[in-house]
Amino acid sequence: MHHVGNDIVDLDAPGSRNKSTRFMAKILTPAETHAVRRATLPHTALWAFWAAKETAYKAISKAHPEADFSPKRYHATLSRSNGNTRQGMVDTPHGRIAVKVFVFQSHLHCIGTSGNPRILDTVLWGYHRMDHPPTCPSAAVRTLALGHIARCLNLSAEDMEIRNDIHNYGTGPPMLYIKGERAPIDISLSHDERFVGYGFAGSRL
Repeated sequence: MHHVGNDIVDLDAPGSRNKSTRFMAKILTPAETHAVRRATLPHTALWAFWAAKETAYKAISKAHPEADFSPKRYHATLSRSNGNTRQGMVDTPHGRIAVKVFVFQSHLHCIGTSGNPRILDTVLWGYHRMDHPPTCPSAAVRTLALGHIARCLNLSAEDMEIRNDIHNYGTGPPMLYIKGERAPIDISLSHDERFVGYGFAGSRL
């Protein structure tokens, strides 16, 4: 199974604005820093790199649960491919992840997958903007993701659940179960302030 990752960023959240040079130095490589400083919208470029790295970590850590997230060890290359979509690769300590970043006015959403970059086109994804940050963003994104998957499979969301199993390295990534059985569908969940997002792909879709 190819592994999926995703990350969403609320670009208007107070914490995302005016990040210092020190913060950039902690998370970006010299090449990425150069790209951000040359960008028309440096704020958006910064968070596009961050989302790509987060997405890559979520995908690669499923095959390598021992992986840690040290942002500067994840080298992202992004290029504008179509309108406000940026596509590229992230080189991680455990392999390459193909990523695609969708940039909107108020947020950006990144999806990624391991294996052949063409598989990225098979990843289904979605996001939702709340009026206010949800009290339980984890529950909100699970409900939305399950609804989308249920529609794709023509099944009831009530027969599905998303679990996080426990392994030697702590809590594992979210996994989809249908009627109590692990489904051959890989899923990734994310949330940030007013936004929740997800991505999924698998043999049954």
